[in-house]
Amino acid sequence: MKRLASLFLLLGLAACGSNGADADPGTGTVSLVLTDSATDELTQFEVDVRDIEFTRAGGGRVSVMPRTQRIDFLQLDSVGELVAARNLPAGFYQRIDLTLDFAGAEVLIAGQTTPATVLDQQGNTITGEVAVQIDLPTGARPRARAATGHLFLLDLDLDQSLAVDAGNNTVTFSPVFSVEADPSAPRPITTTGVLDSVDLNALTFAVQRRAADGTIVNTFTVATDSSTVFQIDGVVAIGAPGLGGLAGAIGERVFVQGTFDAQALVLSAVAVEAGAGVPGNGQDWVFGPVVARSGGAGVDATLTVLGRSHDVGTGAHAYNTSHTITTALADTLVLRRGEGNSLDTDAVNIGQLVWVFGDLSGTAMDASAATGVVRMLPTSIFGVAGGAVAGDTLTLDVARFDRRDISAFDFDVSGQVQADPDAYTVDVTGLATSGITTGSRLRVIGWPNAVGGSGADATAVTIVGRSAGTQVLLCRWTPASLTAIDAASSVGQLALDVSGAATKVVGDGLGPVTLSDSPVPTIEPAASTGFYRIVRDHGVIAYTDFAAFRSAVLTRVDTIPVARVSALGTFDDSTQQFSARSIAVVFD
Repeated sequence: MKRLASLFLLLGLAACGSNGADADPGTGTVSLVLTDSATDELTQFEVDVRDIEFTRAGGGRVSVMPRTQRIDFLQLDSVGELVAARNLPAGFYQRIDLTLDFAGAEVLIAGQTTPATVLDQQGNTITGEVAVQIDLPTGARPRARAATGHLFLLDLDLDQSLAVDAGNNTVTFSPVFSVEADPSAPRPITTTGVLDSVDLNALTFAVQRRAADGTIVNTFTVATDSSTVFQIDGVVAIGAPGLGGLAGAIGERVFVQGTFDAQALVLSAVAVEAGAGVPGNGQDWVFGPVVARSGGAGVDATLTVLGRSHDVGTGAHAYNTSHTITTALADTLVLRRGEGNSLDTDAVNIGQLVWVFGDLSGTAMDASAATGVVRMLPTSIFGVAGGAVAGDTLTLDVARFDRRDISAFDFDVSGQVQADPDAYTVDVTGLATSGITTGSRLRVIGWPNAVGGSGADATAVTIVGRSAGTQVLLCRWTPASLTAIDAASSVGQLALDVSGAATKVVGDGLGPVTLSDSPVPTIEPAASTGFYRIVRDHGVIAYTDFAAFRSAVLTRVDTIPVARVSALGTFDDSTQQFSARSIAVVFD
């Protein structure tokens, strides 16, 4: 087994007392959710996860998820996936161990047609197991209380875990996890599994979360109410009628999104998907953005989707491939994830992220039958604002839709241009927009509007600024360097010598900025406390105080070469100063 150093952040843990051994009697319950702070450079990071164990302060290990589950972390950048729940002896916990198995992993760099080779920090190919150890320092250890339910989030921060070499189709991976216990504002929670039973009287159903070998890991109770949206075989029903229809899908795979009560161990469903249009229920599928379309409003349409696919009958997969999809205005079922309105194919415009289900032959899919489903997913539109919002309309110079460059999209639909990507308009009614000015770099999450429609080109659900707090610095030295960090760095910062760096960029999802040799790039803390890690070999030293972290780094740099520096925060390109809320320094 290969053991790699794991970096971690420790956020908001419910710590108290001494954080030492705890003699409280009884047990508590921990529900485990996996999530991801996604990278903009990959379109898939699918890996097997297993052997998640918690080590109690003073001794004793408890297995929370012993069985293997397949997780695509790129699907979890705005939600968390509920994977397991177990009883724990009451007390403080000092470590979490887990295994990532890359034997059958699919890691895909945007634009590549074959999975990437995954490398460790020394350049060795990872083809098997990676044992990850997350140490929780004294003073910040989570506590499981007797007769109490807790929610633990394990977040794989891919932006800081990866160094991507698109030219050689390789990804260097050093796992950077964060651990959060009982978050005050958790992400929406999802789970997928096999529908086990439906209780019409209690308005609940049960979902079996299963391991890769079919073994049941947990059975979760899902509560519904009069507002729960059911999408069953591509048809929408709300509340009790939807639950009644769900009974016909027992034994099939379902997808659930909602909120989770860790004390009651109940997932309250906002949206449920079952039957046709759900992966694992026997249909071929294609996943990706719509890059072109023939057939305007009111007629049958042919969609071009650039992405990946799975042919159930042959087991064949395709990546970063152009797929031609035939639809029928009258028969193809069209849905927006989580919404209670049934649509038709006129709703599917250029840029829309879709998951299409039908009959696949090579790169051609027939989704025109009554079982054909086009599931529209929230779409990320990355661009630069042309000015302040006017009349609830934001105008963007679009750089990409999700992880696809704007050059891949053809907005001419049968002779009618649907949008101008250089002046793409977004309806932002009801959203906070006061800080948006000319040049603001933004990620808008929402829905491209229907083909042939009037008004804005898209409707926003969320706006995320990309200019402050979410930029990523990555510097790599190959071979590792004794001069990468200046041992004479001024108090309150680390100075970088990037003249010999193989990689020296700051990215915000819209286009990387290459660091110059002068002025000297520096990293300083963004706040009084942050999350700073020193990594070497199989060990991790974690700090929340920048001064202590800086001192520890500078005592090493003259004698131990630096292989990599990464940080998350805000970059000033005029001074080349990076204000970081987290930093990782990896020594060779």
